[in-house]
Amino acid sequence: MRDTRVLEILLFPLVLMVVSSGCDTQQNVSQTAMISLLQSLREAVEAKNPDKIAVLCQDSPMFFVRSNGESMGFDGFVSAQREIFRTMKHIRLNWDTLHVKIVSPDAVAALVLFKGVFTDTNGAENRLTGEATLIAKRIGNEWKLVYAHAAHRPEIDVR
Repeated sequence: MRDTRVLEILLFPLVLMVVSSGCDTQQNVSQTAMISLLQSLREAVEAKNPDKIAVLCQDSPMFFVRSNGESMGFDGFVSAQREIFRTMKHIRLNWDTLHVKIVSPDAVAALVLFKGVFTDTNGAENRLTGEATLIAKRIGNEWKLVYAHAAHRPEIDVR
């Protein structure tokens, strides 16, 4: 009996290390997936390509976006992107801060602080700063956005 207890005490750190490394691996995989998804989203926005954005989102009634006081589902979101992109000549986005948290093995949440420069078709340049909260879900082998909340405002030059 005593030998079993000694063995348990000796093996416990090893078991803990293996379990913890699995959690780290899950954290790394999920974090990498969210970062990759956000990079793809940024590229699609900068390319002004609503079809590429749509592919990154889950096309289902579960999908929900709230942006600057306006709520929409998948179709409304893609349609709004089409309308906005028609008025834009150039878009540039940068993430200032990114916090990724594991919600479950198949869901990841991210808080993104961003800045953007938007030049419309008349050549007027608008600089914005804002934040977004996004939730992505693993569907099969792909990660898709299922929820987003974003707010932005004009960037203030304090010089």
